[in-house]
Amino acid sequence: MMQPLIPVYKQPPYLRNTMVTRRQLIFTATAGLLVATSSRRASAAPPAASDPVGIVTAIYTRAAKGKGDGGGAFVIENKAAKAKYLSKSLVALWAKADARTPKGDVGPIDFDPVTNSQEPDVKSFKVPWSIRDMLAGSLKS
Repeated sequence: MMQPLIPVYKQPPYLRNTMVTRRQLIFTATAGLLVATSSRRASAAPPAASDPVGIVTAIYTRAAKGKGDGGGAFVIENKAAKAKYLSKSLVALWAKADARTPKGDVGPIDFDPVTNSQEPDVKSFKVPWSIRDMLAGSLKS
């Protein structure tokens, strides 16, 4: 007695499903993570010093140094610091206000201008994209 022939489809070797070994899976996942993290670091270049986002980042980085309780008094401590961190019009307005202040009195701004507080406590900071867009727009104006 003859067996009936059943048609069998054989896949070529390059189309066969092969199981991925654990070693291949771990290697592929690790390589993918390394590529993803390295490309993010490369594309996220620090902002330039003349860029408004760079200026804000520099101010808050310095304010967060140490314990973070130093605040932003360095921004207004002398004329050179004011010229570095503040606009020309704000420096002029500040000088006008200081000229009106009687000797021995506290100036018109008696708080930390960076944190807008009496007792600054800056542990970390983040410049949100909405602020970045606003600062970037200030260059075009």
